[in-house]
Amino acid sequence: MAAQAAKHIKKSTLELGGNDVFVVLDDADLDKAVRIGVNARLNNAGQVCTAAKRFILHEKIADTFLSKFTEAFKQVKIGDPLDESTTLGPLSSKDALETLTKQVNEAVKNGATLHYGGKPVQREGSFFEPTILTNISRDNPAYFEEFFGPVAQMYVVKNDDEAVALANDSHYGLGGAVFSQNIERAKKMASRIETGMVYINWLTDTAPELPFGGVKRSGYGRELSDLGVKEFVNQKLVVVRQIRGTHQKTCQPAGFLRGLLHFDLVPAAFEHAAVNQRIPAIFIRIFNRVARGNILFLFDLSVFPSSNRSPRYPGEDRSVPALRIP
Repeated sequence: MAAQAAKHIKKSTLELGGNDVFVVLDDADLDKAVRIGVNARLNNAGQVCTAAKRFILHEKIADTFLSKFTEAFKQVKIGDPLDESTTLGPLSSKDALETLTKQVNEAVKNGATLHYGGKPVQREGSFFEPTILTNISRDNPAYFEEFFGPVAQMYVVKNDDEAVALANDSHYGLGGAVFSQNIERAKKMASRIETGMVYINWLTDTAPELPFGGVKRSGYGRELSDLGVKEFVNQKLVVVRQIRGTHQKTCQPAGFLRGLLHFDLVPAAFEHAAVNQRIPAIFIRIFNRVARGNILFLFDLSVFPSSNRSPRYPGEDRSVPALRIP
């Protein structure tokens, strides 16, 4: 799809799966982390791109978390997903069941410890036991694979730096979660984790108003929210200004407009222009308006003339105190 889009110079977004981390720090509320972690791994039988797949535990709480997590897995009720008492339904197909079974067997064959579960359920349907794997080394194929089913991988780290390094040692970069009662600590870690999304004290989730997407082999671009809409439109800027001695309004090719369409570049463009006294001080408010299915960006630019610069263009009116684009 990406190749075809590029061939025709069309925008595209790709969401290609993930191997999301679920980091539990030593100051986390463990009961809450276990409860949410079990749900994050078993929701939809683990067949979710943003499901928690790699649990990274601080060594101080690792044993306690694993014990509580294992007990929660033992309480899972496997059955018909239409039965409200069921907590773990089947996989999507026989092929999915066979693939997951092979992945678990290969992981154990290559040195991983089967802590709990690990086998297909002997009943009608493509059911797999809730499974926990530990002691997974980096040379084990399971280390980099996405397990699309109810299989949790457990890793133990000594500190925050090791947690970040392990989280980023992945081909994927979709989502992740960090559990800590120190929000500033969790935010600092979240900023270092190489994923498109990180949730603090909650599982990786989605909502219409929140942008969704990843990096690395998880894809590019964003879905949902205003960012998702902008992925499929071309943004256009129209600027109107006054010229002294005429009623004509025309475009101002001033340097501060460069980079305006890419919001990340706006501060740098403003700073560069201000340093060289090419433009006056500028305050900008950006609004979004949906018009006929397209996104129209409206800019409210308040421009205050500088007294220490000469006109750049013949006829430029210095008496105009502000430039506003309604």
